[in-house]
Amino acid sequence: MQLIFTSNGYDFWRDDDDGRWNAVPQGDAPPTHCSYASPVVIAGLKNVNLHLSEIEWPSPRKVDEVNWQPLVTFEDQTANYVHGFEAGIIWLRMQAGDAEITETTHPENRETLINIANVCGYAIEIEPSGFEGWDNLKATKRPKRGSLTIVK
Repeated sequence: MQLIFTSNGYDFWRDDDDGRWNAVPQGDAPPTHCSYASPVVIAGLKNVNLHLSEIEWPSPRKVDEVNWQPLVTFEDQTANYVHGFEAGIIWLRMQAGDAEITETTHPENRETLINIANVCGYAIEIEPSGFEGWDNLKATKRPKRGSLTIVK
């Protein structure tokens, strides 16, 4: 069992034998078991807001050394497909009315994501994450404005 990184008060551990992951509150003893899930899925289950820019590494290491793997692999690996899929997820969350959305996104998608936010009534902030090829996005639902009624 190896401590890989810490984020938002949780230590993320990986089993050296089979690559499985788990997370425990920061400073607690290592977990006794790990799951097949990725760190992103585990973070979601434990309600940890996981962003690459907020990760504290226990020793100098690079993201590539952590051996992140996608949960789903797509046949179409083109940038256009990836950007469309990414924007589609954010579009769905905005259409569902999520009050606040935080995601890690691709810089090439900024303009599209800003357009989606404007159409859906969200204030949006997009900043470089500190990792090449990734941005941090934060979108907040704007309060609805009053409607206009014309009276004769």
